[in-house]
Amino acid sequence: MIFLYLYTMRESFIVVWMVIGLLQLAKLSKKKKGISPLQRSKKLLEEQGYLVAIVERWNPWAKVRQDLFGILDLLCVGNGVTLGVQVTTLGHKQEHIDKMMAHPNLQRILDVWEVKLHSWRKLKDGWKVDIKDF
Repeated sequence: MIFLYLYTMRESFIVVWMVIGLLQLAKLSKKKKGISPLQRSKKLLEEQGYLVAIVERWNPWAKVRQDLFGILDLLCVGNGVTLGVQVTTLGHKQEHIDKMMAHPNLQRILDVWEVKLHSWRKLKDGWKVDIKDF
């Protein structure tokens, strides 16, 4: 009789534990994810009349994101120009400037395209982008 009682208590504990786990999963799945800086820049450039392609790719073998020519996330065509854009948040702006300035491909790209850095930050009244030309 005691064995049956302990077995039932253990099963009840397991059921309660599973319910708590499912509730936590449901809470996590409802968490809203914001729009990425890359998507914000894409939308901004499309509104300015550019045809925009995302040229940053995920490399599943190396488990890293790889930029076009090592420095570009977006490639835009329109308004008589070809534009390459690197996108980041304002907190990482200087790191990206240093990375781009040190990259051997930057000058070759600048010979034929315009290159810009979009740095996004959130303000009380929405998102703002800081644009740096190279």
